[in-house]
Amino acid sequence: MVALVVVAALVPAAALAAHKRHVHAHLGLVPLQTAQLGAAGASLPIQYDSGPVSNATSGTPLGVFGRLGGYRLDYGFPYSGGAGVTSIQTQVEQFRTPAGTTKGLRFWRMEDRAQGGLYHQIGIAVSARFFKVRAVGSGHFAYLTAMQIPNADPLYAVDEVATSGSFILHATVTAGTESTAEKLAPTYMSKLVDRLHQLLDGHLHGKPAHVPPRPLPGPPPGGPDLSTFVVGPSDLTGQSKVTGQGYDVDPAVLSTYGIDISPAGPFGELSQSIGWFANANEATWEGTLESDLIFNGGFFQRLTPVDVSAFGDNAQAAIFPGTDLSGNPDSEALVVMWQGQAFDIAVLDNPTTIQPSSVQALAQSMANKLNAGLAG
Repeated sequence: MVALVVVAALVPAAALAAHKRHVHAHLGLVPLQTAQLGAAGASLPIQYDSGPVSNATSGTPLGVFGRLGGYRLDYGFPYSGGAGVTSIQTQVEQFRTPAGTTKGLRFWRMEDRAQGGLYHQIGIAVSARFFKVRAVGSGHFAYLTAMQIPNADPLYAVDEVATSGSFILHATVTAGTESTAEKLAPTYMSKLVDRLHQLLDGHLHGKPAHVPPRPLPGPPPGGPDLSTFVVGPSDLTGQSKVTGQGYDVDPAVLSTYGIDISPAGPFGELSQSIGWFANANEATWEGTLESDLIFNGGFFQRLTPVDVSAFGDNAQAAIFPGTDLSGNPDSEALVVMWQGQAFDIAVLDNPTTIQPSSVQALAQSMANKLNAGLAG
């Protein structure tokens, strides 16, 4: 979720420009730290991907509008479940000119609208709408996305965004109830505005929040060895060779393990990844979102479903035409399944047409490994 809003009058453009160099060096003081989150956010852990957000890492084209940089603090996990607040994200972005922030605000508004529309298209969003908040700055909006899926707690995300001079401020709250999210986002934005005022006046002192280091790749704390969850050459019919395998780091999961096999029996290449989440609610959300986006989002042309429902574990699969690394046409396939705290996905490709029976055989092997790993 990336959009957001506000609640008080912001600083004039002239004042911001006068303090531009000073502010750019201290953006990390503006986003809200644990002390400013109150009871609702006191127990939420800060995420290691918090900190400076450069144009290269922002995942947006805002650099063309004069975005100089930003700073974000991210607490909690959106999909962890429950009726309370599950995640809070606040962010400040600095641009060269107020004209750039106007374009940036338009970009974020379009992003929220597109994301809400996509979730509605795939059947995830119950409601996705802009709603009225107090006017602030030179531009603002607020957006609510209410989402619900089977076998998991509902989720409500409120994004608020506002511009002031050469700055854009963001406040995003995800919670288990709509009223909680709608109430807290403006509260946090009001605090953001106050901190920006203090910074511009030279009265905001201290240090940016301590961000934990990037964790080392490895098994989930107290969890299973995920290397036992993936298929290997012995699970495939035909010549197979492991070209790479091991743990990696992903901010969305506690642990992730992947394997690459080429050749891979009936497939030219097979890449499989297992993600281990903090609880089953997170894994259910991840599995449902991924599978609905893949199979119902319209991203793949001429998608041919493969029936793998007999293997359980919420398994879904499909074959579709693609291209290899050289741009030559090939056949590709995806297998997705999840159960408990584990989410499992395999990506396949082959120079010739992939047969449904081969995908089904792989799905059976994946389900066997997944169930054995969870049982162990």
